[in-house]
Amino acid sequence: MSVLAKIVGNNTKKSSNSSIANFALLNRFDIRINISRSIRSIDVLWSSPPVGWIKRNIDGVATGSPSISSCGSIFRDHMGDHLRSFCNYLGEGKAEMAEFCAVMVAIEKVRDFEWQKGWLESDCILVINAFFNSNLVLWIIKTRWLECRSYAFY
Repeated sequence: MSVLAKIVGNNTKKSSNSSIANFALLNRFDIRINISRSIRSIDVLWSSPPVGWIKRNIDGVATGSPSISSCGSIFRDHMGDHLRSFCNYLGEGKAEMAEFCAVMVAIEKVRDFEWQKGWLESDCILVINAFFNSNLVLWIIKTRWLECRSYAFY
């Protein structure tokens, strides 16, 4: 049976995912792992904020729609030194909601730490546009969003 699994597994064109359980199973049957190729890769270099500013790089993620989601951010000064960071498990949700939560938590932390000058960087165009059009924000988080936005532009 394991010989047949090895023959079939090594002749498939399917790619494996990044699951450690799948890796262990394929390894047990001596099946070579086909790694999926990324469609496009873009190099992005971190740029520092002006002196006296705190840069917050944020991101939110969900494994499906809806599925388990989380968000996080890293706070750095103009030298690139790590000041603070966070990662929050959000439960079941969508990626867009996770992106909004990442921004709101990052803004709230800046307020709590009493940092005056904050630079926010996100890869989610929806979140960026929501700063200028609050109608893009879901009603369930709109009150919190408006409070964070007012602090961000204070």
